[in-house]
Amino acid sequence: SIFTEHGTASFGDEAYSVTELTDGVVYYFRVVAYSGTNESDPITADACTIPSKFYAETVQIWFDFTDASLKTLVDERVSQVNDKSGNDYHITMGSASYRPYDLGVNGIQGQGAQRLGNATALPSTGDYSCFAVLRVDEFETGRTFLESVLTTYLDGSTHKIRQLGGNPVNAAIPDDGEWFMVTSVVNESVGGLDTLQINNGTAVTATNNGNQNPINTVFGKANSTGYIKGSAKFIILINEALESTDIAKCQTYVNWKYEVFF
Repeated sequence: SIFTEHGTASFGDEAYSVTELTDGVVYYFRVVAYSGTNESDPITADACTIPSKFYAETVQIWFDFTDASLKTLVDERVSQVNDKSGNDYHITMGSASYRPYDLGVNGIQGQGAQRLGNATALPSTGDYSCFAVLRVDEFETGRTFLESVLTTYLDGSTHKIRQLGGNPVNAAIPDDGEWFMVTSVVNESVGGLDTLQINNGTAVTATNNGNQNPINTVFGKANSTGYIKGSAKFIILINEALESTDIAKCQTYVNWKYEVFF
C-alpha cells in the first residue's frame, strides 16, 4: 500500500486536521476504525466526481473495460465492448481465438494475439488528450496498446513506452503486472507538442512531425510489430488538448476510480 499512517482520532471526534500538505499534490485518505482486538476494512474518502470533460462534446471514445454491462462475452472471451461516449464507436472481434480474455472488474487482457477494433478509422483532429489505465503482463519490444492514439512500441529491455508521431517520447513504466495510468496529450497549436506522463510522475515532451492519425485498434498493431501482452481497464480519448487544471481533475478521478495507486 502507498498509504502512510498519519495519526489517530479520538472517539467522538468529528474532524481531523492534516497539515504540512504541498500545493498541487493530490492526496488520498483512508480511515480504519478499531477496537481493542479488531479493526474495520479501510474506508476511502468520498468518491471523486466524474470530470465534466468526460461528458464534453469533444469526447471521441470512452471504454470502461471493468463494466460488465458494456462487454459481450462468448465463452469467457470478449467479443465486443461498447463505447460509453455515446458515439457508438463499439469495438469487436469476430474470431474466437483473437478475442481478449475477460478479467471482470479488472478489465480485459491480451496475450500476444488478441485485439478489438472497429472497421472505421477515427478521424484525425490534431489536438487530443488521452487517459488510460493499463498493465504490462510480459515485456516484449515492439508491442502496442492503442494503435496511434495512445502509444506505440514497448521497449522490452528498458521498460519504456513512447508515443507514435515524430520524435519518441520515452517514459519508464512499472514492472510486469503493475497497473499504471497514462496521460497522453498532443497540442498542435504549440507546434505539435507531445506530452506523455506515467502515473503522477514527471511528464516528458517532444515535438512531433505532424498531426496524429488515430486508428482503431485496442491492443493494436503498428505495421507488423505485434500485439500487447497486457491488460486494460479504461481508455478515453478527448479531441482537445486539455489545460493543466482539467488534466489534474481527470487524473484524480481516474486514479480513484481504477485504484491505480491502491
